[in-house]
Amino acid sequence: MDQLAPYVVLDISVVIGITLLSLRFLTFFHPLLYYLLFHVYAMSSRSWELLDGRYPMYFRQQTVSYYSAIRPEEFIRGLLVADAALVLFFIGCLLAKSRPTRPRIAAPFNDGLLKQVIFVLLPISFGLLLIRRLGSDASVDTLSGFALLKVMGVWPIALVTLAIARWGMRWHLVMIALIYLGLVATQGYHRFQAFLPLLLLFGVYLARRNKRWPGIFAAVVLLGAAIAFPGAKQFGRDFQAGGVTLAISNVGEVQRAVDNRFNSRSEMFLDQYAGALTAADGANLVLFGRSYYALLTLPIPRALWPEKPSLGTASLSVTAAGRPYDKEGRIVTVIGESYINFRYFGIFVVMILLGFGLTRYYLLAFSVGPLDPYKVAYIGVLGSYFQVFRDGLPSLILFSVIAMAPLYIYLLLNSFLLRAQITAQQRNAFAR
Repeated sequence: MDQLAPYVVLDISVVIGITLLSLRFLTFFHPLLYYLLFHVYAMSSRSWELLDGRYPMYFRQQTVSYYSAIRPEEFIRGLLVADAALVLFFIGCLLAKSRPTRPRIAAPFNDGLLKQVIFVLLPISFGLLLIRRLGSDASVDTLSGFALLKVMGVWPIALVTLAIARWGMRWHLVMIALIYLGLVATQGYHRFQAFLPLLLLFGVYLARRNKRWPGIFAAVVLLGAAIAFPGAKQFGRDFQAGGVTLAISNVGEVQRAVDNRFNSRSEMFLDQYAGALTAADGANLVLFGRSYYALLTLPIPRALWPEKPSLGTASLSVTAAGRPYDKEGRIVTVIGESYINFRYFGIFVVMILLGFGLTRYYLLAFSVGPLDPYKVAYIGVLGSYFQVFRDGLPSLILFSVIAMAPLYIYLLLNSFLLRAQITAQQRNAFAR
């Protein structure tokens, strides 16, 4: 893969340049930070591996079957397009920052309402989590047919985080959070249920203290979680099969597998996305936004409508000879999804609008100092950024608005009651 060398240098230059230009306004909460981290993890680090001699996706399979390995020219194109997408996202962030942001009015927490929301939603959401974690095969299969119930597994930690945002790190709240993280970290599937809440907890912890960046201890914990992320599924499966002893004993085996030239620390996202661009061209495929239709049918359980549109329409549609994306559950990233829907015009529009919209939301959320429900709701969205960049725009709804629904339910109810109180006070003042 020596052909990649100049393009890897270009990629490093783009990442360093954008990082230096954004240092003065970057914070732990800024969406650009998470897109930079995603780009380095998914694109840059994989290109370094390929340059170092790691084999591309399907290289091993093509020697014994009909598979077709990702070619050097596909990697070159994919890396160039990914760099352009990073620049476009950065431009969107700058455009959002250039517009004046009027400070919003901080909404205080309504303690009585918060307790009622927690009292109603916590038992339901914890019950669904326990059924999926400890229930019978039949109950698990039933839940697996309803995507919304899967992401509702994050609701308990969203409710606990709301309580921590209001009352601080009380011992019983921390205990509930640790129990939850222990349950989801050893499940062997849906890694987002562990890592999304971790970001949420750290975000609220920092926002309560009005800090822009985590301290050394928090940074080490987050770095450890990031390193553990690729092997989290296998660790959970080993734990399910043989408990802590087997899971820990197999950590070394997982590490040795990652160090093998056939494998990758970055999960071959660059390979999958680059191959998707080629497949879309080969099939002359343009979806014109059809991959977003699944959001309209999301509330309907697949058990009731087995043929309903899939959230993975973009990746399912680029299956090609030698590259069975539909059977393997491959990802195409938000860049590939935009290309499959509207070609390069889609990448241009989506990446600028995504950078602009997320940055405007960030600036509005942090336009006031105190931690309030609005800011907590933004931090909930922040935790879904990696899913959005990896899987596409529908994940922005699935992993933020739905997975963090308790935050938005409380925010809306709290805002409604606050407006009602203000209206009543104005009427009383006018009557006098």
